[in-house]
Parts: sequence; C-alpha cells; structure tokens
Amino acid sequence: MSMAFDIYAKSLSKSGFGLPMWCPEPSLETGEIRLGDVGIMRDGIFVCLFNTLVPADDPINARRGVPEGFEPIDSLYMNQTSSITQQLLYSSGIESIDGTSSGYGCASGAQQGWGRCGGPATCQITHSRRRIADYMHRHLCSWMAFAYHQLGLKVREQELLFISGTAKTTSWLNVAFSKGDSKGVLSIRRDGGELSGGGELRVSMSEATNSSVFARAGPASTPGAGSEELPANQCIFVNYFRVKKRAWRSVIMKAAAGAHQLDYPPDDDPSPLRTFNLESESTSDLEVCLGPRAA
Repeated sequence: MSMAFDIYAKSLSKSGFGLPMWCPEPSLETGEIRLGDVGIMRDGIFVCLFNTLVPADDPINARRGVPEGFEPIDSLYMNQTSSITQQLLYSSGIESIDGTSSGYGCASGAQQGWGRCGGPATCQITHSRRRIADYMHRHLCSWMAFAYHQLGLKVREQELLFISGTAKTTSWLNVAFSKGDSKGVLSIRRDGGELSGGGELRVSMSEATNSSVFARAGPASTPGAGSEELPANQCIFVNYFRVKKRAWRSVIMKAAAGAHQLDYPPDDDPSPLRTFNLESESTSDLEVCLGPRAA
C-alpha cells in the first residue's frame, strides 16, 4: 500500500511548482526549509543536515556540525515572486461538486492529492545552476562522509538534495487518498465552518469502496496565540538539485521526472554503508541534475 506522503507528492508534482511537501511545517531542530539546505527526504519530511549559505558557526549549522572542509557556497542569484495565488490545488482525477470548496468528486481506481494554502505562496528560487552543480561535485564526498560517520545516516549519493527553491505560505491543508473500486465523494470540513478556521478537521470518503483517506493541517495552533498574524514559514513546495549515476557517460543535465524518483535505500542494501575516504572517493561517475522546478 502506498504511503500518504508518496501519494500526495506523486499526485501534485504535475502542478509545475516543484516537489509537493506532505509535511510543510518547520523542523523543531533546524527550523523552516531554506535555500541552500542540504538534506534528505524521509517519510514526507525534509531532514536538513546543514545549510550551505551560512558559515559553520551559524546557529543553523552549529547544532549538528558541518562536513570536513566545509565552505559556504558563493553568492547565488535569487528571484522571489508570489506565483502561487490559487488557494486550492488538486490532481486531475478530482473535480469540485457544485462549485463548493468542501465537496469533490473523485475518479475510481486512482490515487489523488488535494492541497489548500491559507494565502498566496511566496516562491523563492535560485537560477545559479552551474555554480550549484560545480559546488556539489567538489563537496559531495565530504557530505557523504559527514552523513555516514558524523550523523550515522544510511543514505545514497542520489538521496542528498540541495534545495534551490521554496514556496511558502502561512497555513495549509493536505489530503491524500488511495484506490477505490468506484467513484467517490470526498468531503473536507472543519467544525465551525471555514476550512481556514481552527476547528477540528473532518475528512471522509463516501460512495466508494476499498478507499483510504489521509489528511494533515498546519500549523498546529498555539494556546493563547489569539488572532496574531501567522508567519509565512510553511514550505508547501521545494525545488532541488541532486546527483545521479551517469547514463552512457552522458554529461547532459536532465530534469528529474518527479517525486517517485526519490527512492529510499532498502534495509538490506549494503552500498550506502561503505566507508567514505575523502582522498580516494570520486564523483566522476555522477552528474548533477535539476529536480522539479517552479513553472
């Protein structure tokens, strides 16, 4: 059975905004997702290992440390827009019923995703692709050694992501559901009325058999917060660079097809656990490719 985070990412990746995040909220340890973060995806959560835009002694990097020989990347060209203005995003197998925002018809035998953001999402992206590619080639071996030796993580080279774009908003509601044997009706409601309110979230699927529905909403309400304005630190999409094995010695940069290519290493795969020697390791058989990017 597919996991909710995988269904959601696959369903909405065709929106053109990047990799959809099932868990957009900031990490309790490293805070919100930032440009220049290097990390991995685990169960729909981006786990930041370190940030390449700040020095080693910056609070973002000081807690876990940084790879041997760490040096921040040279300045990147940034572009910031408010390109996601629609509040509702959903996959092609979903359609609104009578124009409402809480009832949707869903195709049978499909896995679908539905997302709502609390307001326009601010998109920030860097176009310094060559600089990022060169930087990753120079430092990838030290990153892998850091992940394995210092953090004890089991990762492949292809799993390390360099965050090159983010889309952030103030609040969100994510829904994913999997196969039903017949067409169904998805109901998304909150106690007290508006979906953007703070009432209890209620999501259900009717008129369909053998279906599963999953939902998450955020940010979590803080007691006594009142009506304070929420910060736009909830990251609903990311764009990234990663490396992959060269195919037929090709040096052409290719765009990743989507979230389903972020494979996780099996528990019995010994290759990610090899010892990394910074003097002998080479990245000559790897190429840097661009992941999902903003439209």
